[in-house]
Amino acid sequence: MNQWRSTPSRFKKKTLGRPVLPRATNMPPWEHVKTHKHTWGQLAYTSNGVLTLFTPEGKFIIPPQQALWLPPGLEHESFCRYGGKFRSVLLMKSIPSA
Repeated sequence: MNQWRSTPSRFKKKTLGRPVLPRATNMPPWEHVKTHKHTWGQLAYTSNGVLTLFTPEGKFIIPPQQALWLPPGLEHESFCRYGGKFRSVLLMKSIPSA
């Protein structure tokens, strides 16, 4: 029987440094990313594999070629049973004026 491998969020930045930041991560099978939250919004997408996200609002299953919007400050955790190519677009809460 396989065991979930729990990890903290691998994205360690406290700020994005720009208004929009694309991000690509490959998730190994049986990975669980512990509950965390960001100060920015996140459009979570998987191009290969299935990602399951839990939030206080409910359980969401993201199949390939679909996405889920996570607003800033929303606690969430993810599970990826079979591994996959996780992609996301991170968006600042507000764009600073020049």
